[in-house]
Amino acid sequence: MKKFICIISLLLVITACKKETKNYTVTYKIYENTPGSAPFSVRYTLSDGTLKSEGPISSGNWTTPDMNAYRSNQIISFYLESPAGTYDMYIYVDGSVASHVTADGGIGEQLLEAQLPN
Repeated sequence: MKKFICIISLLLVITACKKETKNYTVTYKIYENTPGSAPFSVRYTLSDGTLKSEGPISSGNWTTPDMNAYRSNQIISFYLESPAGTYDMYIYVDGSVASHVTADGGIGEQLLEAQLPN
């Protein structure tokens, strides 16, 4: 009987110690380096893996609100399409820069990606 209780107790401890999945907060930002450039459009990965499109955007700087519930190891993408100008594209994860690139307009869609930590 003592062995049975020990085994049941051990099973309860093991099942209670499941690994918790970490969620991340992601923010996408664009800063226009050449003021007065043409309007641009963006696409970015949402936490469920789908892409959201916005644009045309005519203001020089653009930022998403903080978006939650991104999963560990998820690959996130940020696209910029502009007929002219140069831009700094950023992906922030939990408030820190995870990825950055300077993108040129007029040469097609620019891509910035990051993989979230484990």
